[in-house]
Amino acid sequence: MSTKDCNQEEMVLLASYQQFEDAKNLIDFLADNGITAYMRNEFSNRMMGSLVDVGGYRVEISNHDEEEALRVLDENHISLPNDLDSDIGKIASLADRLPFFRNKPLEYRLWAMLGLLIVFLGLLALILYLLSSGIN
Repeated sequence: MSTKDCNQEEMVLLASYQQFEDAKNLIDFLADNGITAYMRNEFSNRMMGSLVDVGGYRVEISNHDEEEALRVLDENHISLPNDLDSDIGKIASLADRLPFFRNKPLEYRLWAMLGLLIVFLGLLALILYLLSSGIN
């Protein structure tokens, strides 16, 4: 096994929440049971959550811990939200289906969208310039 394989475990989405406290409670519960979980999109949601739905607070764990986490949650009668029932889950699911966004962090998605917007505005400015030049 290479160093890259050891240092970069594949992360899987366990749950998405609209509220920070719900995601934090799940992470704390898992930690109490010896399972390390991470919150993705925490800062993006805090900065832009009131303006744009950026996918919610996503609780992720290593794919090696997924079976154990689900077992612990089931033993304690803790159910996870159904992603497809929430707006967050629908948007995150849609973004995950796009081939160039699949498995990319939110920051990458935002920069890519900004780049596409800049290119679009540049093309629009060029078209308007060419149209106005042709009219004179």
